[in-house]
Amino acid sequence: MKFYLLASLILTFCYSIMFLNAQTTQWGPDGFVLIENGSGGFNANLDAGDRFSRDHDQAGDINGDGIIDIVIGARSDDDGQTDAGAVYIAFMNSDGTVQSNQKISMLEGGFNETLLGGNFFGYGVAGIGDYNGDNIPDIAVSAPASNNRALYIIHLNIDGTVKSYVKNSNIIAQGLSAIGDINNDGRIDLVASDPNSDQGGNNRGAINILFLNEESQVITNSTVIISSTSGGFGTGLENNDRFGGREVAMLGDINNDGTIRNGCGCFYV
Repeated sequence: MKFYLLASLILTFCYSIMFLNAQTTQWGPDGFVLIENGSGGFNANLDAGDRFSRDHDQAGDINGDGIIDIVIGARSDDDGQTDAGAVYIAFMNSDGTVQSNQKISMLEGGFNETLLGGNFFGYGVAGIGDYNGDNIPDIAVSAPASNNRALYIIHLNIDGTVKSYVKNSNIIAQGLSAIGDINNDGRIDLVASDPNSDQGGNNRGAINILFLNEESQVITNSTVIISSTSGGFGTGLENNDRFGGREVAMLGDINNDGTIRNGCGCFYV
């Protein structure tokens, strides 16, 4: 009897392992390309602590070769000042490797902005489509720290350098996401996460829905703040919840009412 019980337990264990392995195989990736300094075709002078790829997003087909390119943040890059920050435009191949890359910082890429130490330019990045009507996709980049915090709308050249930019000052975006055209004005809208917001209590967090005009400027009186005290979110947040975290994602129209929904994360270190 004990033998059959033991055999039964062993079979059950084996089937469980087989099931878990099958599940892992079923949902695992078919393959991947590692993109880091000197790997995957990416070549840059990254330093330890640059926080390369702390945030990244698809940026559209910037160089016109039919392949979607990527914008990648490196918020602790030290060009010009310690932790001033930088972003990279990675021009992609169809196999997921990097064809070439262009750095944008206050020393490279034609940015010509004076960043401060601890600005963390590149903390949040987002592809926003063509904002200035030149048929080249543009990007949004946040620099949420120091007394020079801002949201930059950067109009790109075909080679990934900066054609021009608009600085929207005093905007905190520890997370930055493109969420589609909510107000149907033909421009991609943004969500800026502020997990340290004290609206309604200490560090309860908030997100800001940002609408921009044809000059790439944030329309301040149209900004929608969603927190424990505004935006219709309700009273579920508590102190130190840090609502919004450092990333928000577009979910699409879940309930088929014609309005795009967003998913908001929790805070993490």
